[in-house]
Amino acid sequence: MDENSIELSTPGASLYLVSIRNNIPVDLVSDVRDQLVKAELKRALELVSDGTIQSIYRIAARRENVGIWRASSPQHLHEVLTSLPMYPYLDITVTPLAAHPAMPHK
Repeated sequence: MDENSIELSTPGASLYLVSIRNNIPVDLVSDVRDQLVKAELKRALELVSDGTIQSIYRIAARRENVGIWRASSPQHLHEVLTSLPMYPYLDITVTPLAAHPAMPHK
């Protein structure tokens, strides 16, 4: 899959626009912060690899990102999001998505 295509063909899977704001306290001990950041990156790479995260982008000049995530149900998405090591420090907004007829999808 190229970086501009979104895979829609998995039966039973839905797509979600997921916006995440990182609220890690600035006064968190640096060793703890570094460990969290490393664990979060590892988990994100796993989710990209398994197709859960279809695409992800940083919001310029902010501690935020947006992405297209795939999950079999809202409950499944909740389980995945709460598995993020930084979950206690994240503000997450989820918007369910539907295909648009003007956009070709696989």
